[in-house]
Amino acid sequence: MKFIFSLQTCLLTIKQINIMTPLENALQIEIEKLKKQNELMRQLSTVEGFSFYYYTNCKNHSTNKEAFNFVNDQYYELFGEYRYSDFHSFKRVLIYNSRKTK
Repeated sequence: MKFIFSLQTCLLTIKQINIMTPLENALQIEIEKLKKQNELMRQLSTVEGFSFYYYTNCKNHSTNKEAFNFVNDQYYELFGEYRYSDFHSFKRVLIYNSRKTK
């Protein structure tokens, strides 16, 4: 009985130290990826979030159209459909929203 108690105490101490098994490490990494994916899905699901993500990616691409295609492809990977049919339809939405806020 004393051996079991000390083993449980040892296991509890190991968990408190936060030593994780390889499976727990893999699961933790997967959870972090899913959290980032969920955050990106929330952002891209709104017009404002999509356009903000587009503008932040413009500096990483040589043209605005490339940045748009990158963001629209990200949206497709997450939702299974494109948010905008092409770059011009996206620009029309941006122009419409900028006029609407004035």
